[in-house]
Amino acid sequence: MAANTPEIWTYDQFKTETNPKDVRKALAAIDQYLKDWGVIKNGPSTEGKILHLRKISNACIDYVTSKQAKADKKAGSRFSKPSSRLVNRIAKAKQLAKQVFLRMTFEKYEYQKSVRSGPGTKMDALAGEATSVKGGYRNERTNFVNTKAAGNLGGTQTAINPQGGSFVHQRMEEHNADPVAAPPNILAMLAKSFDALTLQEFNDLQAHFSAGGQGLGALPNVHYARKDERLREMMLVPLDGLLYTSDGNICNAGWNGYAMDLYGNLLVAKANKSWNHGVSGAQFNHSTLTAGLDVVCAGEIKIAKGLVEYISNESGHYKPSAKQLANCIFALVEEYSLPMLDSVKDVVDVSSGNKLEFKGVLPFLA
Repeated sequence: MAANTPEIWTYDQFKTETNPKDVRKALAAIDQYLKDWGVIKNGPSTEGKILHLRKISNACIDYVTSKQAKADKKAGSRFSKPSSRLVNRIAKAKQLAKQVFLRMTFEKYEYQKSVRSGPGTKMDALAGEATSVKGGYRNERTNFVNTKAAGNLGGTQTAINPQGGSFVHQRMEEHNADPVAAPPNILAMLAKSFDALTLQEFNDLQAHFSAGGQGLGALPNVHYARKDERLREMMLVPLDGLLYTSDGNICNAGWNGYAMDLYGNLLVAKANKSWNHGVSGAQFNHSTLTAGLDVVCAGEIKIAKGLVEYISNESGHYKPSAKQLANCIFALVEEYSLPMLDSVKDVVDVSSGNKLEFKGVLPFLA
């Protein structure tokens, strides 16, 4: 699927944004790295691009850290205030840092896809043990694919919100717990299990229940994130043993849904912004995160100050096994260099039908 390559300012653009006629000694490192980026960004090495983006980011952070202290000191003084030039340069360095992090997210995705997931790699082996959407939830993915094909949307980032499996499943359970009158053909479908529904039956029930109200909680449609949205709002970037969002902030996702795609990319629902359960009239599920594609694992996660504190395989859409949860933890250690043994306080496995709780990674793996 095509996605827009995030661009960062060139040296000339950054210079224009930050008072080009003034002395730029303090900005020299950023200037030089941006000049070098003009060549490196067209090179073949994705890993080299990531390393150079780190240099630009660190230079921006160093500049902001040193100059912000100076600006704050002057702002608190009775006799002087920070110059508008300094305030502008700090703001522009922060803006450049955000551009760099978003581009780093993109390059990290490409690196995992093209280098770390090739034949014979560890991620390739883990992807071979992946899990797909289960039972009646497969109809979500089929409707997404059909809508994309019918609208010729394969090369675009146009939003697609297919009929929601959670909605149909919940309304079936509500009806069967408290039956009400319905046409004979609908009653025949309701007599089947959710996982046994054909695509046509799934869509017919969705239309029937949508016309009669939304029920309790689940929305009629589910949001399927396209690649641009995944990179900008859901994918986490590992740096120095911590998880960052694509806007350059240390991740504090709290309790949230996650999925690890086949390349080892960790996706967390709206990781870098506040959000509610519905968006544009559609629901967020685990299938949202990878547009219904197979995953290494999916479940619930808690991230605080860039560290994973809780992880599980609690996903009704994917129903990952204990082995698949272990594979995800392994990838977070091997691919992300995260200190999972030290940071994770709780691991929960629900694959047996019971909720098994473990105080840390080692007891779970044992």
